[in-house]
Amino acid sequence: MYTISPFLILAVTPADEIRGIKSLEHFAYSPLIYIIPAIIILLSIIALFFFYKKRGKMEEFEKQLSIPAYKIALHALEKLKIGKFDYPEERSFHFSLSEILRFYIEEEFGIFASDMTTEEVLLNILKVNQLTGKQVEILSDILIKDDKVKFAKLSLGPQIAEAMLLSAKEFVKETHKPDVEEVNEVR
Repeated sequence: MYTISPFLILAVTPADEIRGIKSLEHFAYSPLIYIIPAIIILLSIIALFFFYKKRGKMEEFEKQLSIPAYKIALHALEKLKIGKFDYPEERSFHFSLSEILRFYIEEEFGIFASDMTTEEVLLNILKVNQLTGKQVEILSDILIKDDKVKFAKLSLGPQIAEAMLLSAKEFVKETHKPDVEEVNEVR
């Protein structure tokens, strides 16, 4: 009897089709058969333990996130200090100031400012119709001066840095959206 296949032609005889039953093969058991699943189960239990332990910390972190962005930004700006103000410390100050304002812009206006250049941030902030020209000018002034210190290695001095810090606080206070507590106090 012949079978036709598109690729080859096989000759099958009745003797090739009938085969005897193979005998059972005995498998040698090893203790690893029991040890490996036990280790996997133990590691799974440990992983679950750490997951649930971390989950509790995440819930605590989420409670902290319920604090309005402007309060977090104002707190961070209050903690930002102007020290002896040599260049590395001045540069660090301006990086921190820029980071705080960019965080605030992200949380308050939904603009991903930490992933943008200053020009991109300013173009996107102009699209937010909630800000006045003065507020945009304050933000622009702060971010451009920060960039000059961070990237052009310009030194502005402690007086200008103090004025920038006060301007940043003023910007945050003027532009934040009122939270539930403030709305209830007004009523």
